[in-house]
Amino acid sequence: MKRRNFLKAVLSAAAVTGGLGSRFAFSGECPPQLLNGVQLWSVRDLLAEDAPGTLEAIGELGFNAVELFGLGGDPVKNARIFGLEFDELSRILNASGLSARHSHTVQNWQDPDAIARVAEKLDIDVVILAAAEEFFDRQRVSFIPATSVDQVRKLADKLNTAGEQYRRHGITFAYHNHWTEFVPVENQVPLDLLIEHTDPDNVRFELDIAWITAAGGDPVSFLNKNLERIVSCHLKDIDQEKELPISSPTEAFVDAVLEPGAGTIDFEPIIEILTRGGVTNAFVEVDKADDPLAAIQRGRLHLQTLGSCA
Repeated sequence: MKRRNFLKAVLSAAAVTGGLGSRFAFSGECPPQLLNGVQLWSVRDLLAEDAPGTLEAIGELGFNAVELFGLGGDPVKNARIFGLEFDELSRILNASGLSARHSHTVQNWQDPDAIARVAEKLDIDVVILAAAEEFFDRQRVSFIPATSVDQVRKLADKLNTAGEQYRRHGITFAYHNHWTEFVPVENQVPLDLLIEHTDPDNVRFELDIAWITAAGGDPVSFLNKNLERIVSCHLKDIDQEKELPISSPTEAFVDAVLEPGAGTIDFEPIIEILTRGGVTNAFVEVDKADDPLAAIQRGRLHLQTLGSCA
């Protein structure tokens, strides 16, 4: 699809379902990027079709921050993201009014020197481990719970080691959860163990609101207890009326995920806590949607009606 037609189509769809830009004024207390960010995994299929057009559309919708994914550690072999060379990506982001200081990574995350070389080219200063291999079954292509406290402690050691090296490069290193980190092992919660056994100077956390809720956790209580360790959040909703046993395949969890405001999570106290705690970045994310641009826009506008951001 040609760029002009692509932009016209996606912006028309989003306008019907939420309007362009924010209809709500921020108070002085609410950081401008707290509810104006999006994790680009939400629009991965559109990025594959037309990355420049998709990024331009996100900017036109009123977002001002994006979180990248797919950051690799080799600036020679991985000189592109979303099919775009680094310089081209930076130019498009700037032209679209988008900041990209956060990125997820999976490959080579334990080689901070290599990741840092790529991050520097893209002006990224927060690198987040998207998923730990300890909690993922490659054969089933599904996340799995921890098997022992010792397994979690060893992961904490790896996070600490990597985080210290990232810090030397001036990069904040963080860990992103799924639901599995809240499934108790030997009567202990894995994410609590990761927090307890990592150095706050080396390892921060990106809390995914939907996944903690899917596992039966309370995001409000968790944030109140661990706010100083939180670098950002993924703001997505979930239909808690669907029964999701931990044995459910990943796809069943993904199918229950919705944009903020379309599920059963009360985001107002969450936004209030993040604002009070000085967390300046959060990212709307929708893992699966028929019209992802319209979905992220609906979610963004819903969040901006809440609390101090209304």
